Amino acid sequence: MRVVQFRAFGESEVLEVADVALPKPHRGEIAVDVRYAGVNFADIMLRRGALAGTPLPMVPGLEVAGTVAEIGPGVSGFAYGEPVAAFSWTPGKAMGGYAERVVLDSHLAVPLRRAERELGYEEGAGFACAAVTAYQLLADVARLRPGETVLVQSAAGGVGSLAVQFARALGASRIFGVVGSASKVEVALAAGCDQVVLREGSIEAVRSLTGGRGVDIALESVGGASLAACLQVLAPFGRVAYFGDASGAGPIALPAFDLWFGTKGVLGYNIGGLAAASPENWNGAANRAIELIANGAVRLAPTRIYPLERAAEAQRALETRASTGKMLLQVTG
Repeated sequence: MRVVQFRAFGESEVLEVADVALPKPHRGEIAVDVRYAGVNFADIMLRRGALAGTPLPMVPGLEVAGTVAEIGPGVSGFAYGEPVAAFSWTPGKAMGGYAERVVLDSHLAVPLRRAERELGYEEGAGFACAAVTAYQLLADVARLRPGETVLVQSAAGGVGSLAVQFARALGASRIFGVVGSASKVEVALAAGCDQVVLREGSIEAVRSLTGGRGVDIALESVGGASLAACLQVLAPFGRVAYFGDASGAGPIALPAFDLWFGTKGVLGYNIGGLAAASPENWNGAANRAIELIANGAVRLAPTRIYPLERAAEAQRALETRASTGKMLLQVTG
């Protein structure tokens, strides 16, 4: 089968198309024939070598949509040919979503056929990582309550634009988006933000928009100075849901006394670590999140689709922040 892999860490040029043997499912696993794969910033971090323990060669890709091809021993609840969305990366394993077939824990897949309707493969390919992350950040990490206010960093991106929609569906009263350039303001507004501000000067802007109060929840994936800025715009009992370091800034010192005296907190979330430690947790959240999509409360639609062999181009668009919304790779027709 065809895959896109890298045999050394580096820039997008290290990605190459290769032929490898079809993987076989073991106990508790299923094999999925991939139609589409999602492109995420974590794929880029893997390629750069920023995630410890990445084996080489590595096939990146965290989320796929396709059909069940094989069912391993001890698995129930799936049928051959059934359309599914799946989280396709397990730490320590070299087979990811940029491939014609993936093998994964059966708890890390959910059916695309729902009571309300059947989701398309293009919808499903942006679900298992991006949509589940957006949902869990709000519902399970920050524990959004109806009427609270939410700030979303990178609100025009794949996770960010979905988080805006999930925040609205879960009852947020006002949603503020932060974007890196003026060209992305309209995209964030179209996703459902009430107000959108540029990253430079965002602290003062959000304080002004909230009358000095700040926000109840901030979703943060940029890291570094952006994380520090989020702490400065939290209202009392506010919480930052921290789930990425796209800036590459690395660890920063958090002012514990400011958290104490400000009555605020920082909560972490990593979907890969969670899925590895507790795939059942991912499954429960995924089934709750996909119902909001199936009933129309949240819309999943890719903004651009690349063929599998142009994976490097797709990653460059994401890496240079030239993209908005969700990008996919078309693996098979």
